[in-house]
Amino acid sequence: MLNNKRLSSISPRTVILGAFITIVAISAGALLFTRSGSVAKGDTAMQPRAARLERVEGSVGIARAEDQNKQLDWAEASINTPVTVGDRIYARENARASVALTGRHYVRLNPVTSLDVLSLEDRRTQLALRSGSALFDVGDFGPDEFYEVATPCGAVDFKEPGLYQVGMDGGKAIISVLSGLAQVVGQEGSGDISKGQVFTLLGATATQALASRLAPRQAGSIVDDYYRYRYPSRYDGRYQNYDAYLDDPFY
Repeated sequence: MLNNKRLSSISPRTVILGAFITIVAISAGALLFTRSGSVAKGDTAMQPRAARLERVEGSVGIARAEDQNKQLDWAEASINTPVTVGDRIYARENARASVALTGRHYVRLNPVTSLDVLSLEDRRTQLALRSGSALFDVGDFGPDEFYEVATPCGAVDFKEPGLYQVGMDGGKAIISVLSGLAQVVGQEGSGDISKGQVFTLLGATATQALASRLAPRQAGSIVDDYYRYRYPSRYDGRYQNYDAYLDDPFY
């Protein structure tokens, strides 16, 4: 039984998780997993932070919080479109979008990706990935800060600054830790994963998960693509080699 243990095997292995999860119905009825007790709005005295769309490529839609209790009313998003709690962002086919949550945290939505904003408090960030995949560029945060991404299969809590990819594929949630440390919470429990590892949650009702190492070439391709996107005029391609990325003390 595994509970709050780090996953360190080199080869793929099946992991049995111990209980710790809440199932939450959000908006259109999809079930999403978040850490027990954390889906509440938190301290009502805390005001939500403002976020914005920093970059938009292709057709990206946004549905506002006040619209989601009824039929979704989508509007086309553009650069500097404000984003707040309750909003849903959707990057359509061949589209990408970058969301600046603060001056420290950024999210890039890949094509055909849906992301909900659940909380943007000073010490609590909660998002929900319904479909597709996104990269989460997590900056410095305090020991009492909470940053979580919910999926239909499980939740991901970021524990350290780093670069993370979370995606849905055929009913599975796939979490890749390019750098940093994350805790993955499934229906039956939780486990830590560190840089260079990938964790697959096998469906919403599964009690098993698969942990393995990221292939260096695949990891290098993800990191290289992200930095080419984020810093198009400054990035020199150095992170095509994943080991060079891991060895860079700045990241």
